Amino acid sequence: MSAGLKDSDSAKFKDFKMKASGDQGSLWLICGQVNAKNAFGGYVGFAPFFVMGISANGKTMSTYLGVTVGKVAEMRCAQEGLG
Repeated sequence: MSAGLKDSDSAKFKDFKMKASGDQGSLWLICGQVNAKNAFGGYVGFAPFFVMGISANGKTMSTYLGVTVGKVAEMRCAQEGLG
């Protein structure tokens, strides 16, 4: 997620919700809220995010399939029951 932020060190996260699905918990869905500084150095406010990842052992994510922030993330989290 940090690659898409102007100042990733400033990122604040809250309201994490996770669920495993797929074979033996191989697919992880994570929702929450993120707030980070913009190019002007000000915080922009918390926005919903959605992350999907794959775990080879059912515990640790080894590959991230995608990160979405904003309205699309909010809708996706609601669809997955994590909103």
